[in-house]
Amino acid sequence: MSLLTIGEKQSFIERLNAIDFGSIAFKLMNPEDGVGLSIERATIEIDRYRQFLLLSYLYPDRSIVPSQQIDKVWHTHILDTAKYREDCYILFDRFMDHWPYFGMTDTENRQSLNTAFSETQLLWMQHFGEKM
Repeated sequence: MSLLTIGEKQSFIERLNAIDFGSIAFKLMNPEDGVGLSIERATIEIDRYRQFLLLSYLYPDRSIVPSQQIDKVWHTHILDTAKYREDCYILFDRFMDHWPYFGMTDTENRQSLNTAFSETQLLWMQHFGEKM
């Protein structure tokens, strides 16, 4: 369970809502250099990415594992290195690393990924009332 106060959570949500993801949406919608999403789909995926960031904030000592779609948004954000760094410090007061090899090194590591993803799905349902 998250040990943050309601005020800390609300402050994070305010900072998160202040982040401009317009450039990320633009990149996601670009069919030649991005994913080629519609504006509606890009908006939905960015909203889900915001939810992922919130869970990452609420549970800093847990491995919050994104869905493949959320991971694509995260990668798009990361590729804008200056923006990603700035946004991380605004949100988390630190740089949030991404280790893309989770689940790839051996059978035990793959099982750890599966367990962490299952736990993330449970947290997602608890916090947002829907499947990830």
